[in-house]
Amino acid sequence: MLRVAKKTRVTLAEIAHAAGVSVPTVARILAGGNKETWPSAAKRAEKVRTIARELGYRPDHSARSLASRRSDCVALAFGAEEPLVAGLYAPVFQHAIAELAQRGYDLLPVRIIGSEDQWSRKLIDNRVAGILVMQPVPEALADLVEHYDIPSVLINIHHERLSAPQLLFDDAAGMDQAVGHLHEFGHRHLVYLNSVSDDPDQGHYHLAARRDAFMASCQRFGITGVVDSGTVGDLLERLDPQVKGVICRTDDQAVNLIHSCHQRGIGVGTDLSIIGFNDEAMAQQVYPRLTSVRVPIRQMAHRAIDLLLTAVESDTLPKAGVEYLPETLQARASTGPVPS
Repeated sequence: MLRVAKKTRVTLAEIAHAAGVSVPTVARILAGGNKETWPSAAKRAEKVRTIARELGYRPDHSARSLASRRSDCVALAFGAEEPLVAGLYAPVFQHAIAELAQRGYDLLPVRIIGSEDQWSRKLIDNRVAGILVMQPVPEALADLVEHYDIPSVLINIHHERLSAPQLLFDDAAGMDQAVGHLHEFGHRHLVYLNSVSDDPDQGHYHLAARRDAFMASCQRFGITGVVDSGTVGDLLERLDPQVKGVICRTDDQAVNLIHSCHQRGIGVGTDLSIIGFNDEAMAQQVYPRLTSVRVPIRQMAHRAIDLLLTAVESDTLPKAGVEYLPETLQARASTGPVPS
C-alpha cells in the first residue's frame, strides 16, 4: 500500500506522479468525467482511484470552485511555437496587456504545448481568474477548465465540447465580399489557393470554413470556382488560361504569389488579380499593394476580454455560444478588371 507522510492535503499532482499520468487526467477521472470506453482507459481510471484512496485523497471543494480565492491574473493560453509579439495574433497580446492593466489585472502567457503537468500547474498555482484561449485547444485544457470551473473565452477557435464563448471570424461574409469584388470586375473563373504545406495552422477550423465559403460564394455569383490545394510556387503553371483571379487563404500565400508573378513578368492587378486574407501589415508593404479581407482581430481581443471579465467580476461562468465578428474587404491595386 502506498503511504505518504502526514500533511494537510494530498494533491492531484501527487496522485498523478504515483499513477504515471497527467494532472488533468487525474482531475477528470476523480471528477467522474472519464468515459472509460476502452478497457485500457477503465484500467487506468481504476488505478488512479485506487491510488487516490490509498493516499487518503479528499476532494478540495474550495479548489474546485476557485472564485473565492482567485488571483487578479488572467491567462492567455496558446499553442503556437512562434512568439506572440509578431504575426496575426500579436494585437491580441498587445491589447490584452493594456486593457487588463487598466482594469486591474495582470496577463500570464501560458504556452499549452509539451508536458501537461508543467502548463497545468502554472494555471492552477497562479490561481488564474480566467483564461483567454488561442490556437487549437488540447482536450487536457478543456478538462482542467471544466474541473476547476475557470471562466474562459475562445479566440478564433471552434471547440465542440468546451462550454465557453467562442469568437470566430465571419469568413462566409468576408469571402462573399472578395468574390463579389472580382465579379464586379468581370471575373467569371476563379481559383482559391488553399495550400496547407508547412502551415502551422493545419487542423484549424478556418481551413475548411474559407474553402467552403469560397465555393458557396462562387455559386451565388454564378462563377466557376476551383479549389487548389497545391503549393504557391507552381500555381501559375497549373492555372487554367481562363482564370484571371486568385483568392488566397492567407496574405502570406498571396504575397508569395505576387513575387512569383513578378519573376514571370505577369502584371498583378492587370494580367492576374490576387486577393489575400487577414490584412496583415505585409499587405501594404508589397507592390502592388494587396487587396485583402481584414479580420477584426483587435475587436475580437476587446470583446473576449469584456466577456471574460464580466463573468469573473460577477462570479459566474460566461454563457457558451458562437459569436461571429464581421470581416471587411480592403480593396487595393492587386485586383482589377479581367484583361481583354
